[in-house]
Amino acid sequence: MILAIDPGNAFGYAVKKYSTIESGFVCLTTGSKNHTGKKFELFSQWLEELDSIDLTEIHYEDVKRHKGLHASRAYCGYVAVLNMYAFRRGIPCSGVGVGQIKKFWTGNGRADKDMMIKEAKKRGFDTDNDNCADALALLHYVIEKPAMESGRLGGLKGGKARADKLTPEERSEIAKTQIK
Repeated sequence: MILAIDPGNAFGYAVKKYSTIESGFVCLTTGSKNHTGKKFELFSQWLEELDSIDLTEIHYEDVKRHKGLHASRAYCGYVAVLNMYAFRRGIPCSGVGVGQIKKFWTGNGRADKDMMIKEAKKRGFDTDNDNCADALALLHYVIEKPAMESGRLGGLKGGKARADKLTPEERSEIAKTQIK
């Protein structure tokens, strides 16, 4: 089972369980009266609820630049909690750059929120949330990337150069047949 997550106060997630994909959105805003650590505790509790599905790998959106100091601090806190969760359970955990995910998903490394949502809908997912769309894109990236790099995606021969010629839609369709 694979978890893909776009960490933040309001985060999107996508989980691949066998041949199905579940996704969603969680808001951890605790209000001004609560301690700042409360949101990290809530995130930790949410992760612990995943113990029953036997995760084998975790991937998160690796953000290098934030809009402000508070967003940066919160992001780092969530990534720390996520890595601690993974470490304690022996689950590999890695980040994937935002531009890589966007380029893979839409063909544009600078895709905006609307483009990410539009692509998710185009691929058959019912979401209006950009964080959820980002998590879905990340999940598909980690599922499809190894096959694309080796030229095996969809039975193609000829290696990475041939696989790079596929459109995001073609990669998605091929991956859907591989998941079943």
